[in-house]
Amino acid sequence: MASSNGPSFLTFNGKKYHPSLEWNEEEGLLRDPKTHAPYSKKDFNTLFQALLNRDTNEYKDLQLLLTLSKQFWDTTCTFHFPGIGEVMLTPYDFLAITSFRLGGERIKVNDFITLKETKSLLVVMPSKMKSKNVFLIWLYTNIENCKTAATGTRMIMLLFIGTLLCPDLGSTASLCYLWSLRDIGKIKNYDWGGMTYATILHFMTQLSRHSLSSLGGAPFVWQVRF
Repeated sequence: MASSNGPSFLTFNGKKYHPSLEWNEEEGLLRDPKTHAPYSKKDFNTLFQALLNRDTNEYKDLQLLLTLSKQFWDTTCTFHFPGIGEVMLTPYDFLAITSFRLGGERIKVNDFITLKETKSLLVVMPSKMKSKNVFLIWLYTNIENCKTAATGTRMIMLLFIGTLLCPDLGSTASLCYLWSLRDIGKIKNYDWGGMTYATILHFMTQLSRHSLSSLGGAPFVWQVRF
C-alpha cells in the first residue's frame, strides 16, 4: 500500500502501520514461539545502542550478537528489523568480508576412515581421539613435527576446519575430512567457502532457537556485516 506520507503496510490481521514510524507488534508471528523467544522494542533499542557504541570490547560484541540473534528468522535465514525490513548476509557479503570463494567441488568425507588410512595420511596417530575426531591442541602441537609438506598441510587444514570453517564447539576436528586432503594439490578445488557460509548460518539458527549460548564458526563476519 502507499499513502501521502510514504509507504505503509498491513499486518497479518489487517492493521495498517507505517514501518518507519511504528512497531509492528505481529512482526514475530511467523516464528515458532516454542523455539524462539519473543523480541520487543527494548531488544531492538539494545541492538542499536550496541551498534552506536564506538568503544570496542568483548562485552559489546557479545551483546550485539546475542541481541542480533533475536531478530533472526531461521525459516528464511534473514533478520527482520522494524522500519527497515529484511536484512541478510548474502553470499556476496560473505565473499567481500572473508575473501572465501563460494563454489567448487563438493567436499569429500569418509565417515568410515580406518586407523590405517589415517596413519598413512598423518604419518603419526593422534595420541587421543574422541570417536573419529582429533583434538585441536594435538594438531597445534604436532604441526611443527611434520617431516613432509603434505602431512603439515593436512594438519593445518584440519586445524583450520576445526577452528573456523566448520567447528563443532568440542575443540576437535573430524578425521572424515582427510578424504578431501589426500591430494594436497586438489585442496583448492573444494568448496570450503560454502562450508563456512553454511556453518555460520547454522550457528546463528541454533543461537536464535536458544539451542546454543554462543556462536561458532566465524562470528567476526556478523560483526563486520552489521
